Amino acid sequence: MNADGSNKRRLTQGSVSGDYPAWSPDGKTIAFMRALTLEEHAIFSLNAGGGGLKRVTRPAPGTPVGGQVDHIPDWAPKGRILFLRLSDVYSVNARGGGLTRLTKVGNIGDFALSPDGKSLAIDNNASQSIEIVPARGGGPRVTLLHPIPDFVPDDPNVALDWTPDGKALAMASSSVFGDQGSSLYIVNADGTGLAVVPNTGDVLDPAWRP
Repeated sequence: MNADGSNKRRLTQGSVSGDYPAWSPDGKTIAFMRALTLEEHAIFSLNAGGGGLKRVTRPAPGTPVGGQVDHIPDWAPKGRILFLRLSDVYSVNARGGGLTRLTKVGNIGDFALSPDGKSLAIDNNASQSIEIVPARGGGPRVTLLHPIPDFVPDDPNVALDWTPDGKALAMASSSVFGDQGSSLYIVNADGTGLAVVPNTGDVLDPAWRP
């Protein structure tokens, strides 16, 4: 729909669900998660005007029928799509080929790719911290928030979003952060300058204005 709410158009039909929609950088394609069964979710894409529905991800060989969840798609440079599988970040091309595992954490709750495509901010439930890691592996980690329970006592999953210039991030949870009466934080990408945005209450899925 238009930004003013007009010209609403339905893009998916029937049983085709459309969770976690993500626009491609050129605005022509939308990637999203479709729940095929309670146990199997896959990444699909379609044209922004409707039509052209494609299944992007399929279960790895040897996966039990209905036993794999692919979710939270996001676009990377060169037309690749990132997503969570088995609580790690993977990437594929828009046709579903070239599957690559980008992290080896095994317990990531959420992630966000930096605007330059070089870094991943991850909600690392294994170490109970929010970290920035190189998107292609190797290199140092930057810890933004640790330990998470000190800031998010009830909800370990924190949603992340980078500023358009890649210099800072917003972090939010549906659980109230500490005693601040707010669930939205801002932090520099080098880990400095952690600050709460006061009196926001519960916040989900922050997004920066370009």
